Formats: sequence, C-alpha cells, structure tokens
Amino acid sequence: MAPRESEREGVSVNPKNMMLKNGSMQAVTLAGQALMSAPGDLVITESDTYSGTIAAYKGIGLEQVGTPVDADGMRMDLLEAT
Repeated sequence: MAPRESEREGVSVNPKNMMLKNGSMQAVTLAGQALMSAPGDLVITESDTYSGTIAAYKGIGLEQVGTPVDADGMRMDLLEAT
C-alpha cells in the first residue's frame, strides 16, 4: 500500500508510518487517545464538526470546543476567546 500511496500522492510514504483502521471513527478515537495527556484535555475543532467526532472525543474524556471558520480556515484570531 505504501508504494501505491507514494505514487498517488507524489510523496514518499514509509510503511512504518501507516496504520490501517476499520473506519474514520476508529482513527479519530485512536488519534485522540494518543495525543491526550489526561481526561479533560481540550481539543479545538471547527464549529461545524461531525457529531460522531464530538461523541468520540467525549467518550475518551476530551473536552471539545468549536472555533468559527472563514474562507481561510479556522479563525485563529478568535482562538483565545474559545
């Protein structure tokens, strides 16, 4: 799979850096678990985030806060107010 993705994406993909999951929610949950330090850690997402992602974060003890977006992405100028 790594050679195929390297060709498709035009970048070098190391198979040691790949992980296959059953679906996006398993990947979101595992990423949240890997990056959190302790229950109650804050994760900032776009305001209009998929409800399944919010539920996954809540299920592992993360606190999710949505930040507004504009045409350029997350409104970083509003991040501190979030």
